[in-house]
Amino acid sequence: MSSKQIAAIMPSSSISLRALAWWGLSVCAILLPLVIGLGLIRFNLNASLSSFTPFDSDEVVYWHQIATFRMVGFNGGQYSVDELTAPAAFSHFHTHGFFHPTLFGLIARVTGWTYTTPIILHISLLMIAIGVFIAVTKPSIQKLAWLIFLLATFWQLWMYIPSVMQENVHQAGSLLMACCFYVRLSKRERTPVIVDVIFILLVTLLALLRLTWAFLAIPYFLLLTRQRWAALLSAGLLILFAVIVFFYTGAPYPRNFPSTFLALIAANLPFTDLAYIAAIYFFENLANLVLGNPLMVLARGQIILLITWLSISGLPPAHLPPLFRKAQVSMPLTERRLHIFNLVMIFYLHLQVYTIKAWADYRVMAPHLLFTLLLMIAFKRYRMLVVIIALNLAAAGAFWTEFNQMNAIKFHADLERREAFSRAFNETLIYDAQAPSAWCNTVYVKEFYPELVELPAGIGFSASPHRPMQAPFRSRYVLIPDGDPDAFVPPPTFDPSSLVPLAETPVGTLYLNNDAAC
Repeated sequence: MSSKQIAAIMPSSSISLRALAWWGLSVCAILLPLVIGLGLIRFNLNASLSSFTPFDSDEVVYWHQIATFRMVGFNGGQYSVDELTAPAAFSHFHTHGFFHPTLFGLIARVTGWTYTTPIILHISLLMIAIGVFIAVTKPSIQKLAWLIFLLATFWQLWMYIPSVMQENVHQAGSLLMACCFYVRLSKRERTPVIVDVIFILLVTLLALLRLTWAFLAIPYFLLLTRQRWAALLSAGLLILFAVIVFFYTGAPYPRNFPSTFLALIAANLPFTDLAYIAAIYFFENLANLVLGNPLMVLARGQIILLITWLSISGLPPAHLPPLFRKAQVSMPLTERRLHIFNLVMIFYLHLQVYTIKAWADYRVMAPHLLFTLLLMIAFKRYRMLVVIIALNLAAAGAFWTEFNQMNAIKFHADLERREAFSRAFNETLIYDAQAPSAWCNTVYVKEFYPELVELPAGIGFSASPHRPMQAPFRSRYVLIPDGDPDAFVPPPTFDPSSLVPLAETPVGTLYLNNDAAC
């Protein structure tokens, strides 16, 4: 940014000092992910970045899928639940589809892929996204200060820094999406075509990672054209494309609400029964809003607070009590509607389709909350930001506690156990590039054990976390855990001789499945 541009956004007789302050705050904002992220690991967890290993089930799947794509592309083993497969024959990937492992697998071919690589990439993405947000919105010193305060106290951003999860990717996406909407809201018909093209590419990319992003095409296309039917049709087609690709390339996840509900529809259950089941699920999630730790409840409460404030403060002052009149802020109707749509959409989808439980809604709603707060900074809607940041500061103690509980184990893994697991598998499992089926390069397990990251790249794994392992097995290899008689209950027709012991591991016994089509 040139000195003239800086002067334009910082009217002052002391341009040089203000320019220095502007650059200093900009650099501070961009470096936040690096400083806070690594600082939390070093001082909160008393660990070094190099000691990180994936631990949670989703992390294990994400990390290993990327390792497999980096080495063998689409020719790896299957990643799924209950040995189910994606409708797309080329995709052997887990429930979240092919795009995340493909995208990061391609990057990993350049950067390499170790346990710490995803953390470094996520921090880098956040820094780049913050830099782009600053370059596009050209914030004043005041806005930069608000941006730093918001990001530094937005605990969802930092909770998943030491992780292989997608969360930081979506938070970086929030910053970039905010840029597109900022330009479109500011310039309207004068918006450069390249901005609209970037938005379409960005929203498509993000929607292939997580479907909720696709719905933001609706307000953007309504801003793009005055023909509502064309905007809604275009957004609908984009949403439909994302839904088809997402579910076509990802293995089904049984026993979640969408899978169960679709199965009931396929079974021709009466409409009244379907409506009753949907309502019960909705109200169960509604009751869960007050459950969980303080961070979870706070995040839900902030979204409800913003929806309420945006809705009520838009009413004529004469219809408002004095308290709400003081909370009013001047905001164009299109901007207000954008925020309400964004927050209501993600909130409703969790209540009706996804879940309000554990960390699930905390993770997935966070990028949409951040998106709204970033636009409030860009357009100087500071009044509600004060409340949000104050609430976040009040929850700082809860964040330290939960951050440590969630992440400490990832830096203090039982390395001897993992090495023993690795030795047992590396001596018996070799990726077969000429295998007639992906199942010939797959291990069937009971749970997504942390040790599975030690499997050779190219070897996939399928788990049955919600039920006993089911025979006949499709996978060439079967790992049956020790000490859990309910992990595998053989059916009466099962032939025990079809399983040949190969190795003893810290998790259980590895078998060769002679019934696999290999």
